[in-house]
Amino acid sequence: MRLRCHHFLDCMGPNSFSPQGFTAATLWEARLSDLQRLLDLRWQGTLPPGQRDTWLFLAGVAMSWLAEPVLLQRELFALAQQVGGWSEGAVRSQLHPIFKRARMAAHGETVEWQGQAIDARYRFKTETILEWLDITPAEQQHLTTLISPEEAKQRHRDKERERTYRTEAVQQDRASYLAQAEQRRLQARTLREQGLSYRMIAKELGCSPSESHRLLNPQK
Repeated sequence: MRLRCHHFLDCMGPNSFSPQGFTAATLWEARLSDLQRLLDLRWQGTLPPGQRDTWLFLAGVAMSWLAEPVLLQRELFALAQQVGGWSEGAVRSQLHPIFKRARMAAHGETVEWQGQAIDARYRFKTETILEWLDITPAEQQHLTTLISPEEAKQRHRDKERERTYRTEAVQQDRASYLAQAEQRRLQARTLREQGLSYRMIAKELGCSPSESHRLLNPQK
């Protein structure tokens, strides 16, 4: 397997790969969804030769955070056969490190990283995955977690802009409501000054007598 990282632990860390709101498991679940979406976007669901190793390795890493070793092996065999045409023997040979690390984690074993004991399963920075798969800005627009800092900033700006639009719309709606309410109060006062009863005012304004009373006596 020719991955562009000479030592996996160089791409790992105990805390820096779970953004706010994610655990390691939920982050890798979201990344697996992104990998599957990329598979559909770029390759229509089937990996071409030359693209299989990296994608399947990363998908296997993601699955190792979601399934027990026995289930992981079965599910990864099925996935590799479906999208890459790999045999079980090829999966065992190519993805053996993933299975090994998953078994270590299941038994409570750890690995050392910068003097700390961390979960044995692989984990990678988003930047590393973007580089390994050459995920383009256009593709990132369809993904959730496999995005660059620039794409994340743009989404934040878009969200803030949408929040501003919603706030302005609410303020405009309220201003319009208050203007209409004031207009009805003026109409009610005019009719009252003409000597109409509350019931007659209500009939003119198309409301109930109690509402016409509230229009003329807003503080009561």
